Amino acid sequence: MNRDSALAEGLAAAGLSAFFFWGLRFLPVVGIVFVPGAALPLVRLGARRGAKSALAAGAGAAALSAAIGFSITRSLPDSAGQALALLATAGACGVAGGLARTRDASRVFLGLAIWGAVLGAGLWSAAPGSDREVQTRFDAMTSASIASLRQSGADPEAMKTWQSTAELVRGVIVRYGPGLIAGLWIAVAAAAFYLGRRFALRGPEGGGFSRLRLPPALAGLFVLAGAAAALFRGDPRRAAVDVLIPVLVLYFLAGLSIIAYFARRWFRTGVLRAAIYVMVWWLPPLWAGTAVLGLFDWYFDLRKRAEKQAIGRNE
Repeated sequence: MNRDSALAEGLAAAGLSAFFFWGLRFLPVVGIVFVPGAALPLVRLGARRGAKSALAAGAGAAALSAAIGFSITRSLPDSAGQALALLATAGACGVAGGLARTRDASRVFLGLAIWGAVLGAGLWSAAPGSDREVQTRFDAMTSASIASLRQSGADPEAMKTWQSTAELVRGVIVRYGPGLIAGLWIAVAAAAFYLGRRFALRGPEGGGFSRLRLPPALAGLFVLAGAAAALFRGDPRRAAVDVLIPVLVLYFLAGLSIIAYFARRWFRTGVLRAAIYVMVWWLPPLWAGTAVLGLFDWYFDLRKRAEKQAIGRNE
């Protein structure tokens, strides 16, 4: 009976993963969540059944994704690419969820973050003309938006400001594409890994996000990358910024985990905690403060201090 239950759970996870991988991407605006959406069932399965079960379900989801892709594109290379993309992203998250059953979750997540960041940045850098393709697509989107604003009778000055802002954003995306992809992967992996574990595990700690810790050595990498970005120009500065972006995302997540830890201690109502998280994500000035909080946690260890104070009061 247990084997049948595990098989049914694995098949369900594979089916849901492929469904989310293809279904969510076509939604307007929120379609960018198709990768963490595809990873959630696999991470949950991994946290419950182990890494091997998650890998098997990920392979099944990849095969199903290839079948769906072939039915849409009628191209074997394209469908195979979709299958590999699912396995390398959602499948990797599922395996990480299984590994975290017997290993430190923070280290497993850091390994998952490094895996996707290096893979994504490497593919961007190795692909010929990737920056020009992104620039062309961005220009097409900008032109369509400008035409729509002009037809709606928007103010010319407002359109000019919007166009100059779009050109600035395009320049940043093209110039620092590898770093932005790496940072985006880390945010996606965090959502999939910790939410998936949250759905699988019971208890006050849930998925364990409030216990996320980063190694002190990462602070040294932050200092070196920041110094190189400030002192050098040209390609060295570009490489330094590409390293600095994902490191800052990691420290933002670490700071957010500290906020989550104290929010659980101070606020019993989930609505209040959710309001705090939304405020941190929504307000740009709080991003820097949250990242700084995560950066200096390796020295101050605020959670450990709070636990010691709690033990002292109980004694």
